Order: sequence, then C-alpha cells, then structure tokens
Amino acid sequence: LANNDVLVYHDIEQDMEEGRSKGHVLMHGTKKMYIKRLSDNGERWIGSLIVGYTDKHKEIDLEVISKEVSEAALSIQYILPEYEIINCKVTVVT
Repeated sequence: LANNDVLVYHDIEQDMEEGRSKGHVLMHGTKKMYIKRLSDNGERWIGSLIVGYTDKHKEIDLEVISKEVSEAALSIQYILPEYEIINCKVTVVT
C-alpha cells in the first residue's frame, strides 16, 4: 500500500501473504477486501479505509466502491481530531 493508493484482494486466501493480518481478516469471515490509502496534502500517509466483503461471490465494483470510499473519507475527516507530530511524538490538537 506504500506505493499504491488502492489495494484490492479479490481472494484473500490466495492473494494475501501469510501473516497475522491474513489470519485476522480470515478469522472474521472476510473473503475479499478493498483498501484505500489516505494521504494529507503533502502526500504523507495518514491512514487507510478498509472495506471487507464476507460474500466470496460478490464482485467488487471498483467504480462504485471507489466513489463510496472517497465520500466516506471526506465525511470522516471532519469528525476526527487533528493530530500534530512534534519530535516524533503524536499530540492531539485541542
């Protein structure tokens, strides 16, 4: 995800590398996953929005999910507190 804005796993069991993340999502019944990288104006990573699908047969419509995730990101940004990084310490701006 570091080099991509979007990452899509159409079949987590086959597409995702082994590890805790894979085990975690499979344990919760996730079969497919869409991950959107969120960046600030300076293109620094600030988080990710993840959409998990439990229906193995449901197709991921990239056009629809991309629009929905972008709208969700815009809505979320206004309810989250602002953070500031000072000397490698994260501080909530109040």
